[in-house]
Amino acid sequence: MVLHRSSKVSVESFVDLAPGVPMRHEVDELNDRITLFFGRDEFVLHLGHETLANVVEAGTRALSELAAAS
Repeated sequence: MVLHRSSKVSVESFVDLAPGVPMRHEVDELNDRITLFFGRDEFVLHLGHETLANVVEAGTRALSELAAAS
């Protein structure tokens, strides 16, 4: 069930990850995509190579801001 859809984003659920949640990934080299799995595969995130790079960049900036605030 899709909760929200725009031209480039489809939101199907809200996820809040507690510390220590197991995470793993699979790489699909043929299609230049990765899949991230959280928990016991309770939440799955599919990303293309470029989108993954954007998420990592945003996360790195967020970590820097949190460190600066501490």
